[in-house]
Amino acid sequence: MILVLSGGGNEAREFAALLEREHIPHLCVFSSFADAGSYGRGNAVVGRMKQSSLEGIFRRNPIRGVVDVMAGGNNGQSAAAMAACGECGMPYVKYLRLPIARGAYDHVMVTGSYRAAADYINAHLGHVLFYAMPETVRMIAGQVLDQSCLYTPILRGISFDVELALEFGIPLVNVMELDGIDGVAAVSNAIERIDAKLLICDGATSILDKVSAAEQKKIQMIVTHKMGIEYTRTALSGAETLNIVKGWLGGGKEKQEG
Repeated sequence: MILVLSGGGNEAREFAALLEREHIPHLCVFSSFADAGSYGRGNAVVGRMKQSSLEGIFRRNPIRGVVDVMAGGNNGQSAAAMAACGECGMPYVKYLRLPIARGAYDHVMVTGSYRAAADYINAHLGHVLFYAMPETVRMIAGQVLDQSCLYTPILRGISFDVELALEFGIPLVNVMELDGIDGVAAVSNAIERIDAKLLICDGATSILDKVSAAEQKKIQMIVTHKMGIEYTRTALSGAETLNIVKGWLGGGKEKQEG
């Protein structure tokens, strides 16, 4: 049986449908009755699970792995699940749906791992321009050896928003006030301003303009998630997640993705 941690969104319903199609037994755990309200059929329980609760479920039920499909704002549940899985030796994967599919553009690397983004920065010289949530920037910056190469824009206000700038976790002087942060021209100007060699986005702002600007300036781009937490393992599509689950059950060959 597969334990599915669900926030009740489309990804959870679609993945549950995939499991049903493959006749894979599963138990869905919803954090609230509102989340469970649109769930169709199958086994389900409602309640916020602590690490100890999940460990109890593992001990008393034939669970073979955990698929985390929780939406943003549920990082506590995801952290508890990863801790419980680590303690019990239970496989875990986070299903993320990112705004761009892997392989859609030659100059865009798509990853569910902040560590992979930081490793890329550490392996390549040059300035990095973020268009991302403060949590995303902070999580990646914390793993970068030279944070002086990291920059992020904020919209210009009446006065410089020091509190917001500090949330990014990079040098204060590298938080740039701009009149606009969306649009190919605005992004291209920001790239030129710092001579950026890499663009990183998490979908917090429009993304296709960043893709176009990076392509025009002939620089690499990384697209990641905006959950603000590092997952032990991620999958970026329902099919990839299902393949991992089949590997746990001995019915398919797993392919490790970054």
